[in-house]
Amino acid sequence: MDGIDYTPLFRALSEDDLRKIDPYIGTIELDAGDVLFAEGDQSDFAAFVTDGQLEAVKKDFNNNEKIVSRFSAGTAIGEMALLDGLPRSATIRAESAASVTVLDRQGLDAIIAAEPHVGVKILRHLARTVSYNLRRTSNQLSDL
Repeated sequence: MDGIDYTPLFRALSEDDLRKIDPYIGTIELDAGDVLFAEGDQSDFAAFVTDGQLEAVKKDFNNNEKIVSRFSAGTAIGEMALLDGLPRSATIRAESAASVTVLDRQGLDAIIAAEPHVGVKILRHLARTVSYNLRRTSNQLSDL
């Protein structure tokens, strides 16, 4: 489970908790230019960057790409997928070689069933992350 200690969610878990969730998480290795997921894709997993740099890209009305965010080690991507399962709101592409730890909704459900106290820790972290992102977006909109 190398690299996940850079991610706040996994840093908040004990070594014992990490061992318990290990069967439910995976790793995806990306080369520069690889797409982790595309805008509009069905969402069923969250990714936690452990190495490298990724970018969120959206297309405007003229079909031109605009980078709307960047992600580096320690950041979460697509965490809303674990909560709502709605289509992806942006394309996520690797700017450099990157590694992400992934947790899908089925894995989260299994963790909650098998290890409820760990599931609660994960859900609390997801709620804090979504709340932070909503507040940040609200502040950005108020600056317009």
